[in-house]
Amino acid sequence: MEYRRKGIYTEKTVSSIEVMNSRENSYVLYFKIKENRELQALQKQVYDILPVEKYNPNKFKFHITIHVDKDYDKIIKIKKELEQSFIPFELIVSSIGLFEIYPAKLVEEFNRT
Repeated sequence: MEYRRKGIYTEKTVSSIEVMNSRENSYVLYFKIKENRELQALQKQVYDILPVEKYNPNKFKFHITIHVDKDYDKIIKIKKELEQSFIPFELIVSSIGLFEIYPAKLVEEFNRT
């Protein structure tokens, strides 16, 4: 299976700072990456390699984790502080790693070809 395609690893827009629910009653503060066709194709490729429901392309959110905590108020405080000076920016991506968080281990790495 070919999952290293030209164009997947290009400039991506980090558009905002968001919060989502996580495991064990915790919250994830993260940079939201603006969706595009390349990311949607990558989501499908990851799901084809690892057909686990949490990687389902209809549910998975591409993101960059900033902080994980069970204290919601702390997460919101950090979010508000970061938003005071946040400006959307472009991110050049040359490799993407898929990690299991509990326990932390690299599941698959996608490198620019």
